[in-house]
Amino acid sequence: MSTSGNAPTYRTLLQILEVLDKEQLDCVPTVYDAAADEYLPIDRFVFASGKNQVLDSEHPYFRINE
Repeated sequence: MSTSGNAPTYRTLLQILEVLDKEQLDCVPTVYDAAADEYLPIDRFVFASGKNQVLDSEHPYFRINE
């Protein structure tokens, strides 16, 4: 499922996750950095705190390179 030209949302991510099989769901979530041609595992699922100056409080995000 591609969203070429559109920024994906968490709703889109949920739709993609719903079609994965059990084996795929057990994989470590991974992102691809096209600039570095490198795959990086997501270290943690996080929610922004009030201290975050970029994201709204409680905005979900994925952390890499912990």
